[in-house]
Amino acid sequence: MIFLPGLAVVFAGLLGGGGDVGKQVEAILRELHVKSITLPPAQLRTLTHHGEGTRELVRKLHVDGVISFEVVGGVTLRLVIYDRDGGLKTYTDMPVGAHGLTSDDRDVLRSNLEDDITSLGPSDDEIEIDPPPAPPAPPAPAPAAADAVSADEIAALTANEAVSTPAAPAHTLHLGLTAGLGVASRTFDPGPETVAGYRSSPVAAVVVEAHVQPTRRTSLAIGTERTLQLATPLRDGTSAATTISRWEASATYAIIDGDFELGPRLGVGRRAFSIDAVDPARSPDGDYNYVIAGVAGAAHFGPHVTLRGNVLLEPVVFGTEPTEMAFGEATRWALDVGAALELRPWTHLFARVSATYQRFTWSWSMAGARGAGGAVDEYPAGAIAIGADY
Repeated sequence: MIFLPGLAVVFAGLLGGGGDVGKQVEAILRELHVKSITLPPAQLRTLTHHGEGTRELVRKLHVDGVISFEVVGGVTLRLVIYDRDGGLKTYTDMPVGAHGLTSDDRDVLRSNLEDDITSLGPSDDEIEIDPPPAPPAPPAPAPAAADAVSADEIAALTANEAVSTPAAPAHTLHLGLTAGLGVASRTFDPGPETVAGYRSSPVAAVVVEAHVQPTRRTSLAIGTERTLQLATPLRDGTSAATTISRWEASATYAIIDGDFELGPRLGVGRRAFSIDAVDPARSPDGDYNYVIAGVAGAAHFGPHVTLRGNVLLEPVVFGTEPTEMAFGEATRWALDVGAALELRPWTHLFARVSATYQRFTWSWSMAGARGAGGAVDEYPAGAIAIGADY
């Protein structure tokens, strides 16, 4: 004779999800040696929504416990566990991102599942198997009233007694870094003829960005961009090294969170242009130190593709104005728009293709006719980068 004191707990399925979340859940249950079974979607929904007929459905499975999951709205993973009699043992929701559960979230889920499965048994009676095994007796029909949640179960849920309802895991800190190469250029078009304009062809640039997500809806980022080997021709036939640079630090809060994200973005930044030459006839150097205010959004097309965009207004609060002596202090502000496409073949690694356009507008209100037309300073750029986040 062989005695099997083991615990018979089964995984009934994951409703409304797949991709990374499905693979992560199945991997955890395999580690815990939980057997998988297949139920029709209608029966699986009965389990995840604890609806009419739940108790009878669980009893017909003849197991010590049933585990089921559902992805709700694309942003919440629901876990529901029943004991052998169809009693509700666990009913809890936990947040999931566009790319599934984080490493810390998976550890929390694994630990909670292990505790919940242990609480289901084992029973005091051992299961004895004699060859050949006798067919099991048909189960007794359950009373009609047992399909609904009993008053005792409701009392247990509200009193936190027989039912274990672990809280959703807290958001863990996420960090990321992106680096790549791109192109950048500048076009400076002043209205006054006494100010030299500037136009450059696109040249190579390096871009670097780091970000941190301290809460589920909040992200902080800092990035920089700098041209490589840009040169400006001078009147004497030589050329001078020229630099276009930019850095920004910003915070974004997602008011709308899920497959589509949208929220305000605030921050500060600096744009600078300089020519390493003393030729007085060249286009003047300058820099802009500005604040950032606008909106940013993202659309997640499954776990592997994300489209991002932003529209920002950037008033200049201070910076070098080489024309100030001739025209007085200028009012300067920028319109900044950007878009990026991210492809994520793996959980933590992604590739990004991005384009930005920043346009500063100058206005010399004190200069009268001499400053007519103001000035426009444009900075289009694009980049291809590789990133990682954890």
